[in-house]
Amino acid sequence: MFYFHIIFSWLNELNKLLFQFICSFLFINKSGLLECVVFKIS
Repeated sequence: MFYFHIIFSWLNELNKLLFQFICSFLFINKSGLLECVVFKIS
């Protein structure tokens, strides 16, 4: 169970990094920025 917690927190951090990367990519393209914001809220 302890290892599960470590893996879960690691996946959570990875998900945040991936989300930031996608948001930055969309922001650079100046398209889908609204979708990015809506996705973050939901």
